Amino acid sequence: MTKSSATLLHDGDRLIAVEDTDECATLYRGGLRGVPGSGISRGASGGVFPFGDISADGAPVQPLVQGPGTYKLCWCDGRASADCSDIQQFKIEAGRFAILGPLQTHEFNATVGTRPLCVTGVEGFGLQQGDLLAVVSSCGVAQGVRGIGSSRSVWQGISTPSVDGNAFCWDPLSVVAAVPGVYSLCWCSSRMACVDKGTPQFKALAGKIRVYGPYPDHDFGAVVRGARLSLTGITGVGLGREDRLAIMSECGDESTISGIPAGPASEHSLPGASSVSLDEGRSFYWGTEPVTATPGVYSVCWCGKGGSNSHTFSSCSSPSHFAAHAGSIEVVGPDPSQNRGLLLVRGTKGVIPRLWGRGFNVGDVFAVRRSGESCTNLTATRGPWETNIGSGGLSEAIDSDAMDSTRAFVGVVFRGRVLSQPGAYQLCWCSPVSGANCGAGRLEDFRALAGTLRVVGPEPGQVFACARGEAPCTINGFKSTQSTYRDRLLIVRLDETCGTDRIDVSQSIGESTHNGETFTWATEAAGGFMITAGSYRLCWCSGVLQAASAQTCRSSRDFTVDAGMLHVFDPYVCSPSTGSSCHLLLPSLMAYPTSNSGATSLTLIAATGLCSEADPPPLRVNLSETPDVGHGPLLNGSLTIKQ
Repeated sequence: MTKSSATLLHDGDRLIAVEDTDECATLYRGGLRGVPGSGISRGASGGVFPFGDISADGAPVQPLVQGPGTYKLCWCDGRASADCSDIQQFKIEAGRFAILGPLQTHEFNATVGTRPLCVTGVEGFGLQQGDLLAVVSSCGVAQGVRGIGSSRSVWQGISTPSVDGNAFCWDPLSVVAAVPGVYSLCWCSSRMACVDKGTPQFKALAGKIRVYGPYPDHDFGAVVRGARLSLTGITGVGLGREDRLAIMSECGDESTISGIPAGPASEHSLPGASSVSLDEGRSFYWGTEPVTATPGVYSVCWCGKGGSNSHTFSSCSSPSHFAAHAGSIEVVGPDPSQNRGLLLVRGTKGVIPRLWGRGFNVGDVFAVRRSGESCTNLTATRGPWETNIGSGGLSEAIDSDAMDSTRAFVGVVFRGRVLSQPGAYQLCWCSPVSGANCGAGRLEDFRALAGTLRVVGPEPGQVFACARGEAPCTINGFKSTQSTYRDRLLIVRLDETCGTDRIDVSQSIGESTHNGETFTWATEAAGGFMITAGSYRLCWCSGVLQAASAQTCRSSRDFTVDAGMLHVFDPYVCSPSTGSSCHLLLPSLMAYPTSNSGATSLTLIAATGLCSEADPPPLRVNLSETPDVGHGPLLNGSLTIKQ
């Protein structure tokens, strides 16, 4: 109490602060307990009556915690023989004084993820426009609670100035993001330098504020792509039935995450959001559909719908309602967006050097199937895998040597050579982390798409023909996917298989032109195969591999893909002279691709004619078959031209 100016006051006088209803002449109880010094001042000095101890800079050591209101002051003469140690010596009423501030009994609630935070109905004495409130752990501490008000403010937790002293709001653009719990609500008068000196100026308790919601530091670990999603063990303050969770890039963002299923049907279905909790906000479920989201780390966001807690009122029907951060979750598995158009070449070892993703594990297995129905919607009891790749369509289990140290990519190996037809395939993924026996190839274990795969190479069963001795022998219209000018064809005996080791095949290799659609054998002999009529096997080598290594398509072991047959026949040439004989020699398989039909003759027409023409009358050639001598059976025919 400073600068009392009444007459007859002098140093050493003392004051006692009592309730306004007390009479100074008949005091029977002590001073106000909430006033420093138990409500009794120290001896006055220069008209100043200090209550409690004073620090070196003149500030009171003990805070004033007495509730706001008007109180009475009683005076004791310091020059009297008594030392003012008895309250009955304070018989003279010196006046009244007011303690300004809010009542200390207010209780308010807030919910994380909501905005703006406002409290109304603050009561007290002398409250006015410009007053401030701060949410702090304890009044007078150095810093307010983070997550209340603007995060850009120097002093956290401080409200904007009140318009009337009774209602207070915090930054309207900031959601409540404080850790759930109970905090002190502390007041600072507009008469003080509240903002300049910050939360240490907020020493007057106005009540408590309880922040409801989940604790933000849950680590939900990882969910495997292709698995169902459920989360349990959520803790917090005031959680309740009908709360919901959503998987999002950022809590409160209007966008949703593709590949996170919606929970079972509820009042408001929302992509990426769970069903409502049925056990007071501890467990959440996303239904039976698998997670197919892009691998990465996502936020787990909470919305309090209401349930048993009256402090929450959101309908949880919009992504913006899920603004409370409950933790994070990692989606692990292959990333299909980075694994598009992976290549396997027919006849070669099935190897994918790098397949990208996140969180791969030892024991992961990949399965190949024809494109069409997605990995997540397969209906067969056993996966319809492409059996001509790997072991029944399955890759070898991933080992530690095939995995990057960051687990961001793996090398995938399929046992044996790729024998599948050219075309588009899907790669489905299984991880033993989800409890699956990946080696069993069960459909329900391979519900995550890993990428798209293209098997490239020639179409099987193609048939071409060249005349014996023709130089060069050229075939056109060779059909192959991903063909290049580096592709090569090798001629081998019909009774041999592609990839057989041969000593010298250089003359038997056909060079490619027109981007792999035309092949030419430049020499007349073509490694000896053009000397004798017959049917021969065509083996293909990929130019893609040749581009990667200068040593490929040189050895017969490189030509592993059976592309069809080349028929070498004797050209049918007749002299116009009377009585001359014309001979025909051609492979049986050229006339009968599957088996001998039993026919014993062929019909010859003019080169400019059509088979359907009857005039001039066709010539008929009788046929006989010779045995197979390594290049297939041959058909012999002759015709004598008569005058």
